[in-house]
Formats: sequence, C-alpha cells, structure tokens
Amino acid sequence: MAEDEKNVDTEEKAKSGGKKSMMLLIVGIVMIVLAAVLVIFVIFPKFQQMNGTAPEEEVAEEVPEGPVQIGKILKIENITINPKGSQGRRFAVFEMALEYSNPELEPTLKTYMPIILDRYQTYLRTKTVRDLTTVSEIDSIRSDLKQIVVDLLKTDEITNLYFTRFVLQ
Repeated sequence: MAEDEKNVDTEEKAKSGGKKSMMLLIVGIVMIVLAAVLVIFVIFPKFQQMNGTAPEEEVAEEVPEGPVQIGKILKIENITINPKGSQGRRFAVFEMALEYSNPELEPTLKTYMPIILDRYQTYLRTKTVRDLTTVSEIDSIRSDLKQIVVDLLKTDEITNLYFTRFVLQ
C-alpha cells in the first residue's frame, strides 16, 4: 500500500505542477498581448509624433472670419502712484486704453479726462504692492477702473479697459 500512496502523491504533484505550468503559460501570454497592445497603440504613435512621421489628423479649427472687432480706443498715459504702505519707496506706473462703443463719446471722455485721472490715481493709491502683484486682484482693479468711468459718465458704452503699461518698482 505504501507504493500505491506514493504513486497517488506523485500523480497529484504532477497534476498540480501541470496546473502551475499552465497558469504561468496563460499569465505569460496575457503579458505579451498587453505589451503588444501598449507598443502598438501608445508607444508607436508617440514615437511617430516625435519623428514627425505620424499621419496628420484632421482637426476642425474655428477660423475667425476676420480681425477681432474692437471699439474706439482712448489712451490714458503715465499715471504714477506710490502704492499704499510703501512709504514712498515703491512706485507704479500705469498706461491704459479705454475701449468704448459709441464714437460720439470721445469728446465727453476728453472733457472728463482730468476727473478720470484724479479718480484713477486716488483709487490706485489705495492698493498695496501685494494687490498690484496678484493676478486676481489685477482683474478686479481693471474692472473697478472701468466702473469708475461708467459711474462718472452714466453710460454703459465703456466696453473694456486694457493695461498697456504696468510697471511696479
């Protein structure tokens, strides 16, 4: 009986060894297939793009029908202020452009320019160096400066304000 038990143990070991071999073979085949898919669909296209040999894909681009339409522009030059809390050791220089939609507004803007400049300087002097270096605050300042003119002239024809020069020293 001892020999029968040894034969059964040997057969069971052979079967389990065969199962392990079969599992390793399946895992190996799956890894090879995954590697091939990775090379074909990920690595090879990237390699082609790097070498400039990739087929060009058609990309639908929005083509503007002409230049961007802007309104009339009035330049505001050389506003120099000392930022709040700088004790006169720092200064900022601004140049801006007001965009407006109604050309008939230009004489009014020029007439009110001394008041606009005074209000801009008064407003900008309330800003700290930190305010003048924070992107979100700059956007807020731009909006506020536009609103100063809108409120002064009681018009909604001021469409934008652009910083054409902004130096902080």
